[in-house]
Amino acid sequence: MWSLFRLWTPVLVCLAIEEPFPATIGGLKAFPPKTKYFSATLDHFRFSGPNAPGNGSFEQKYLVYDEFWSPKGSGPILIYFGNEGNIEDFYNNTGLLFELAPKLGAMVVFLEHRYYGTSLPFGQSSYHLQNLYLLTIEQALGDMALFISSKGSVFGCTGTYTACPVVLFGGSYGGMLSAWFQVKYPHLAAGAIAASAPVDIYPKEGKSSLFFEATMHTYKRYGSEKCEKNLRKTVEFLQNISISELQTVSEVFQTCSPIESQLDVSRLLLYIKGSLATLAMIDYPIPLSFVTPLPANPVKKAPSNPNPNPNPNPNPNPNLRHTPPCKSRQKDTF
Repeated sequence: MWSLFRLWTPVLVCLAIEEPFPATIGGLKAFPPKTKYFSATLDHFRFSGPNAPGNGSFEQKYLVYDEFWSPKGSGPILIYFGNEGNIEDFYNNTGLLFELAPKLGAMVVFLEHRYYGTSLPFGQSSYHLQNLYLLTIEQALGDMALFISSKGSVFGCTGTYTACPVVLFGGSYGGMLSAWFQVKYPHLAAGAIAASAPVDIYPKEGKSSLFFEATMHTYKRYGSEKCEKNLRKTVEFLQNISISELQTVSEVFQTCSPIESQLDVSRLLLYIKGSLATLAMIDYPIPLSFVTPLPANPVKKAPSNPNPNPNPNPNPNPNLRHTPPCKSRQKDTF
């Protein structure tokens, strides 16, 4: 049932993009990185025998730009803590590190998160249900701890222990990882900048409803009151839907498989709210290709495109963090 949502919720989001919009020049072109791989430990916490996962390793991708690094071998290192996606996507759309690097004489490094991009612990079978147990926050923090601890062999840092001081950066989930790293491994990094990182959010505190209200505020202020009202009505309708209306919902949202239960509706709502929040969060004043090709101020343009318009090529960029169209997906094992 996880395959019920395609790449878009056009009726709900009120946004249909016919052609990719030209994005501004990103980091990949402005600061061409070197692509390298680090031998990361498969499991940082289990060492029960010669064949235990902890004794295995996998290739973890990282991107390096060292044109500003001075003095080489001892200058500072700015590391972006990769989050849920291909590391190239974050490298291309994160400018702060490249603004600071020439001022600090720093090297810029982006480390990809395990299970994303090409950093797959179990190769092509990494997403099989039995192999997902190593996709945890603790393991991701362990990856970064090992990576920083290996800066001598990886980057040739020489001299005292304080050579090549590391400062971590991250946004959203990556920001949460950066902040938690300073709690778990404070001796390995000189500091961390955690942007838009909701580290202080827990179940049953009501903060999820506040987040939804902030999302709706974005559509009302930067889109239109009509669109915001229609979005609220649609979400409320799905929250109170009757069993007799499930088939209609399947047809309207063109789900990959029929919606047959309230659990299915809850999952659909999860995708819908996530799509709405994502569009609100990336409502930038410039065209970009982060997450998906979008025009400048997409929330403002959304009300002018209320009709579904499926893109015949919905995933033109292989680096985008998209789920493939349902017809090309394997049956889920959830």
